Amino acid sequence: MWSPVVTPLEVTHDEQAIANDFFGELEIAGHGKIKVLNNPIRLSKTPAGIQCRAPELGEHTAELMARLGYQPEEIRRMKEAGIIS
Repeated sequence: MWSPVVTPLEVTHDEQAIANDFFGELEIAGHGKIKVLNNPIRLSKTPAGIQCRAPELGEHTAELMARLGYQPEEIRRMKEAGIIS
């Protein structure tokens, strides 16, 4: 048995992948509609779907640093220094 090797972009155009509902679309502010992988788990009575987008780079950094005990001023200085985003 064999199968052609394709790039991730080519897979998004594959007829069988599309027929098997491997992909969905998600609206992302600032990016528009993007194609994303659907949940691979298929349950007859509990359908899975795309719940939310992945966070932007650094989106939760300040919140996580605060939970780790860093003060707002320390977080600001680290951002300004390029240590965190």
